[in-house]
Amino acid sequence: MELLQLRYFFDSANTESFAKTAEKYMVPPSSVSITVKRLEKELGCQVFDRHSNRIVLNENGRRLQRRLENIFNELDGIATDFSSKNQNKPVEIKVLIKTLPNTMAEAIIEYRCKYPYVNFKTAFDDDKNKPEQFDLIVDLEEAKYEGWECFKLCSQHLRLRASKNNPICGRTLTMKQLKDQPFVIMNPRLRTDQRLLKACEKAGFVPNIVMEVNNHAYYHRCIEQGIGIGITRSASLPPNSHTAILSVTDFDEWQTNCAYYKNPPKCPEMQDFINYLKCKNF
Repeated sequence: MELLQLRYFFDSANTESFAKTAEKYMVPPSSVSITVKRLEKELGCQVFDRHSNRIVLNENGRRLQRRLENIFNELDGIATDFSSKNQNKPVEIKVLIKTLPNTMAEAIIEYRCKYPYVNFKTAFDDDKNKPEQFDLIVDLEEAKYEGWECFKLCSQHLRLRASKNNPICGRTLTMKQLKDQPFVIMNPRLRTDQRLLKACEKAGFVPNIVMEVNNHAYYHRCIEQGIGIGITRSASLPPNSHTAILSVTDFDEWQTNCAYYKNPPKCPEMQDFINYLKCKNF
């Protein structure tokens, strides 16, 4: 059970709206919904009754809401106290995110809920960004940053996926059999997409890339609508997903995500954030 799960639940319980919670934390409503469902799975019961276009707090939810009210009041009081003590010493941590964009965004939000006096300046993979401008970089294990130290965040199984309406779903395939299929990618410079391009090259063909989109939500939407085959970092998909993982015998890739930082960290808050990431279960 994580603090972010409880925060998302508590704010959604107060408004009976995932959308308003998503707006507050600047994440998609689906992210709030999935996080609350994970909490419900851990608790072994539902805390909201879900209807077609709204959620309603049920008795289990009201019990949890009452338990959390005093806890969050205490936590917010601690954060406010430390914030007032540090208000003349603003702290900014600069993070370059080259992988795990959604996961890192949620981790930073959760951290700031505990320490609101720490400001973050984040940038996503972009040729204009130079590593030396940042305090921490989230990238793949094979990346090289001379003079930086790193630690592992998580490993992810890379798989190919397509719309459930695609007739190739459910079949056992090889990369060669995907030669005439359309593909959707995020950016050919991204290492994840480079894994796909190299797998196609190894199979003896250049993929037919019909869409290149620099937006995660739009990327997933294109795959759902059958525009083309894409890549996923999950071994399984949610039950309500309109896509399916393809069984491709010669595409079995893994990527290890790491955090790179300058040692020693520039301030105690930076060291604390590093410790937070090391202890977090990604």
